Amino acid sequence: GFQWKPINLINIKGDKLKSLFNLLEELENDEDVQHVFSNFEASEEEIRKLL
Repeated sequence: GFQWKPINLINIKGDKLKSLFNLLEELENDEDVQHVFSNFEASEEEIRKLL
């Protein structure tokens, strides 16, 4: 099937990264949503802060 692949990645950090993770989690938990795609990148340090 068709799969969307980003050309440009957007660097996200801090509170915006936390908000984005919350949104992605909600979308993935919604039974009506079949696929979730994004075009962000974040440092390992920023991601560890959220986990």
